[in-house]
Amino acid sequence: MLKRILAAIVLAVGIAAVAAPAASADPVYYLPGPVDATDSFVGVLDPAAYGSRSDASLLISPYGTSQPIRCSWARGQGFCSQTDLWGNHVTLNRLFFVPGSATYMDRPVYVFTP
Repeated sequence: MLKRILAAIVLAVGIAAVAAPAASADPVYYLPGPVDATDSFVGVLDPAAYGSRSDASLLISPYGTSQPIRCSWARGQGFCSQTDLWGNHVTLNRLFFVPGSATYMDRPVYVFTP
């Protein structure tokens, strides 16, 4: 009797394991390293920065957006750099403005700092 009960349990578990659908959750993708983010920036001297591209981050750089910009993210922090004419990656520092002050901006501003 005990053998029949155990056999029925093993059979039920086996059928449930075979009939269960595969996990359908979307996989979480982590950025393995810097990715091209040039399209996310607009130069401060570009007229589109204050019109059609007002959602893009502002960039203060001697190259504007003509040189590639690469960004990576880790633990909620973003790090961006721009390639100069000689192929060096130069850090773009983000400016932070104090909320409530006269200079407060909700839009990210990055500065080319050689």
